[in-house]
Amino acid sequence: MIFLTAPVFCFLPFKYHKAVKEKGWKIVLSLLLCFILLWAVKGVKDLIGMYRFISQIEDECPYFALENGILELERSYRFDEDGVYMVFDDSVDHVSRGEIDALVAGGHDSVLIIGRRGGGMHDDGETQVFDYAEFGNIDIDKDRLCDEYLPLLYGVVLVWDLFGLICSIIVYCIVAAILQFLTGLISDMAYKTKLDSGEQFKITFMAKFPPYFILFVAGLFFSNLKFVALISLILQLVYITLVLFFYSRSENDEVQRMINGNNGQDPWMQG
Repeated sequence: MIFLTAPVFCFLPFKYHKAVKEKGWKIVLSLLLCFILLWAVKGVKDLIGMYRFISQIEDECPYFALENGILELERSYRFDEDGVYMVFDDSVDHVSRGEIDALVAGGHDSVLIIGRRGGGMHDDGETQVFDYAEFGNIDIDKDRLCDEYLPLLYGVVLVWDLFGLICSIIVYCIVAAILQFLTGLISDMAYKTKLDSGEQFKITFMAKFPPYFILFVAGLFFSNLKFVALISLILQLVYITLVLFFYSRSENDEVQRMINGNNGQDPWMQG
């Protein structure tokens, strides 16, 4: 098995008997490189999404300026649909808690009001009101927001995806270390094939990858997938069982070939 082909062998259950003979570090390192590649693709996708988000803000957000605790807007904005109430209007001076509570009592689940000197919001059952003066001497306008602050979101995306990659690798390895004992149990009880610790870990580590890969790619296109962890675990167990079926057959075939070979080479055993 060539080093970089280990991820391909993971999808071929009838090839595991050959792949498991490779050194463990080669299998682990090859799959880790594949992890990095997958998350790099996700990072590019996330950066493209953030670029579109920032471009939309630059194109659609009206000019504003917040200086000395006073907000000035180029034009007002109002949205009131599906229980969401949002108002950006510098003709509104202050916002009181009573006004927010009245909107909530009227059937609004989410409220956000931004006025000239302060604002208020309600979300997740909590109501907050604030004055811009409470935030100190903040001077910002649309140009400064777009030129200085929004580009920082690209760095946030990269750091978040890097954190996701590290956590994903750690969880993958921990689960593989736990499931390897179940792999050995299934092989012994269902297929009467005893595996050593190295075989257990290699089979488990490789067999976990196809379900991970499929769900990862699906997550790139469908962000609202539910019960991913449970589905992943079920798919991993099913695939491990399938791999063990082919592995046990290959193991038995190899033993039979050895017996037949020995019978042919040692005539004294035939008597």
